[in-house]
Amino acid sequence: QMDIVGDTLFAPHGGVGLRVWDVSTSPFGETSQFNPLGHLHGFLIEGDVAFVEDYPNDFKILDLMNPAEPTVLANYAIQEPPASADSAFFVELDRFGEYLYLTRRDGVEVVDVSDLSKPQFAAFFNNVPGYYSPAGLHFLEDDVAYFGVGDSEFDSVQVLDMSDPISPTVVNSWGTPDWRGRLLRVDGNRLYVYEQSSGYQNKFTQLDISNPAEPTVTKIYTGTDDVFGVDMLPIGETVYLFDNDYKVEVIDFSGSSPELVLPFAPSMGLDDCVRLNELEAR
Repeated sequence: QMDIVGDTLFAPHGGVGLRVWDVSTSPFGETSQFNPLGHLHGFLIEGDVAFVEDYPNDFKILDLMNPAEPTVLANYAIQEPPASADSAFFVELDRFGEYLYLTRRDGVEVVDVSDLSKPQFAAFFNNVPGYYSPAGLHFLEDDVAYFGVGDSEFDSVQVLDMSDPISPTVVNSWGTPDWRGRLLRVDGNRLYVYEQSSGYQNKFTQLDISNPAEPTVTKIYTGTDDVFGVDMLPIGETVYLFDNDYKVEVIDFSGSSPELVLPFAPSMGLDDCVRLNELEAR
């Protein structure tokens, strides 16, 4: 996972820490590495602040006023006891208003971050039993969020009413039999769901979410076998799927029938990944 703020690229890199790159020129130059002990993975940047997962079950709030030298504003350790040793691991960080949502494999821990120097436990919820997806929560306007849940990856998309941010309620759900969801992404009024069958056949579903509480299927693309997608980036009606070998597949949803316009291409370099992130930011 990466993010770009201005001409600075932030890329968490396991035990190396948070790597910081200057992308104003080509080739890009690494300006610093930040590793305050621990293993930094998923993160979320908002303005001059970063919320960073500190593996296995903590997170840090970083001040990015000087991007080359991030400083720690606060540390937070999970409060809700995990259901098992591996279920405390975060799979996603998301923010909604004054709350940070730590999606774990056994539910979601809600943290009050209205005071960035003193994050406080607010609540914990798991409306549906089982493991939670790497998709995490995707917030929309009108106090609605989409959330993938299930026993392994996710087998349904839950529509949550977030009018009470620390106690959301399920108002609708969507899923398809015999398929296992892996990725969930939102772009404008479109929700994209990436699923796989037991035989590792890929399926992409586009849903219209003009009415957020009632997502409706608009287009479906079923294609490549034997590929394991690990990230998905929709830009308009073009969907980029990244596999675990850093290859990319491109599907065009603009026509009446979605089509594959680029099969899995050779491994991408940092320059290519940054260009995709810049497109997403625009």
